[in-house]
Amino acid sequence: MMSVDKTDDGQLDRAFTALGDPVRRAMVARLSRGEATVNELAEPFPITKQAVSRHIQVLEAAGLITRSRDGQRRPCRLDPAALEANYAPGILDVGKVNGDLYAIMVKFNSKSTLWYRPDKFTAAGVTPPKTWDEFKAVLAKLGDKSLGLGVSPDTWTLTDWFESIYLRQAGPDAYTKLFSKDGDWTDPTVATAVSAMTDVLTDKYVAGGIQAALGRAWVDGIGQVFGANPTADMYYEGGFVGGIVTGQVNKAIKVPDEINWTDFPSITNTDNPVTIGGDVIAALTKNPGVKEFLEYMTTKEAGEVWAKTGAIISPVKSVDVSVYPNDLTKRESAQVTGASAVRFDGSDLLPAGAPDLGAELQKSISGKTVDWASFQSQLKAAWDAE
Repeated sequence: MMSVDKTDDGQLDRAFTALGDPVRRAMVARLSRGEATVNELAEPFPITKQAVSRHIQVLEAAGLITRSRDGQRRPCRLDPAALEANYAPGILDVGKVNGDLYAIMVKFNSKSTLWYRPDKFTAAGVTPPKTWDEFKAVLAKLGDKSLGLGVSPDTWTLTDWFESIYLRQAGPDAYTKLFSKDGDWTDPTVATAVSAMTDVLTDKYVAGGIQAALGRAWVDGIGQVFGANPTADMYYEGGFVGGIVTGQVNKAIKVPDEINWTDFPSITNTDNPVTIGGDVIAALTKNPGVKEFLEYMTTKEAGEVWAKTGAIISPVKSVDVSVYPNDLTKRESAQVTGASAVRFDGSDLLPAGAPDLGAELQKSISGKTVDWASFQSQLKAAWDAE
């Protein structure tokens, strides 16, 4: 059995080169349905058995398939570890059901970016915070109303706050469990994360106050920090903020003098887990070319197409950061590929019919009591109805 060392960039390059040939992509697509002999792999192609054997050797050398002996047969099979090695830990879990991979992440943005005004930080004599305690100290040093926040027309910006805090407090495994059918929203870890969230999302620190933020569009919240007339110094949201600012909110802003980002602060340890939001691709048909296209979408070449847009990150580890057209996205890519764990946006993993997590968090930052037992009961019913 062959496997791919996750630190072996040469092996990854060989894998992507191997998939650049249409015959080899077709072989991989055939093996995705189950193991096959050399003769079975050769059947669809008008080439010699020797040529087929050479293709198989290339796929073996790339770590994409393995061969074993079964009596007189030497069947070939896919090596799942080769695909896993192309992605940061946790990326492919988004497309798995009961451990089987049905969909592949093709593009995304980090949701672990804390955006700030470098000019304001310099004037106040503060540096980007690395820990939660440092974050709170920076808030205190910057003074009142230093956070931009917009929650309208829906509440996903609040769920992103909760998810980033929960991941760093409770850890990746607890995060995975919470946003699954086995999650328990009455667990004390939920209240602990909400408490940390309400420590900073207060009338004291949020520009304009909490009630105004609940009615403010989230893009307008970005404008509080990066607009032509800024009234705040920091804004938490995903990597897409940079593109929204430079392309919509303030096209005249100076990068990186007036806009930059740092990692969302660590809380319980120095690990660097990351939350992401993005899109996956899956096959809903067996029509010719579909599987080959999916295979192509896992390659370095496909990833570079997304990367060159400057607004989207490719999950493929072998896409070099030099492909990204600006420093903001270069660093965002490096953040995710170097993460200790990657977890998908939790609220997007909840079932249809689930109660509105964001609405409950609205209550929390407004000083109201949340009945997490009732939330858990409603969520269980939604899971059971899946």
